Amino acid sequence: MDANECRIIVAHDKDKALEAMEILANDRFPGAVAITDANFGRLEGRSLPPGVLLTDLHDLECMMLASPAWEKLLYELAQPNRIDAFQRQNSRDVLTAIARSAATVGYLRWASLRHGLSLKFEGLSFSRFLRRTDLAVDTARLIEEVKNHSLKPDVDASWLEAEIVALSAHGHDPWEVACGHDAIEILSFALRRVLAAGAHSEVRREFLERNLRLAYERLFFRKTKLWESLRLWQASNAPYRVLPHGDE
Repeated sequence: MDANECRIIVAHDKDKALEAMEILANDRFPGAVAITDANFGRLEGRSLPPGVLLTDLHDLECMMLASPAWEKLLYELAQPNRIDAFQRQNSRDVLTAIARSAATVGYLRWASLRHGLSLKFEGLSFSRFLRRTDLAVDTARLIEEVKNHSLKPDVDASWLEAEIVALSAHGHDPWEVACGHDAIEILSFALRRVLAAGAHSEVRREFLERNLRLAYERLFFRKTKLWESLRLWQASNAPYRVLPHGDE
């Protein structure tokens, strides 16, 4: 963003950003644009106030993982021979394995949201339901872990598993369903247990997210739908601008 041409305000919450944009639209306030994570909104077909733009995938972290920044991060922290061995053994690359497993957790998040279950996912111990060999999720163990973590033992585990199966039957892009924080937790597990990275402190989720942001270049952003949406918004809302001169 061009800080000389626009003022950037962090909303700290998607709902707050959407509410603010609705108020501004009703007041016919010019030159306001908001960027939020898509989360499950696009999959649910939810309408958006004018001037609200969404990330290409589920959230910003998923966008970065799906960019060339991924390989820069992976080959900095993992051992190439371990990466090759994993991919030969499982007939899929590391990122595909992570996306599929994160999507499984994502479907459970989605089911919780749809049915107002208020299940708790922050602080989950992913090692309790991830298989070391292929990074796949043991769905029964995932559900049990989330129920215990949420202090909600009465939620029917069989029903939750059926909900995951029903939602996943639509064949969504895993990156639309997966939460980026979950994907990076799975990457952290993979680096510690499979890909032989450094010490535990070097591959914590917060460390990986920070280094993923550092690896993400302006050129990568300019190839996204979000950048194109910003460019089109700017062209339709002259003289207001958010992109630096030369980026439009």
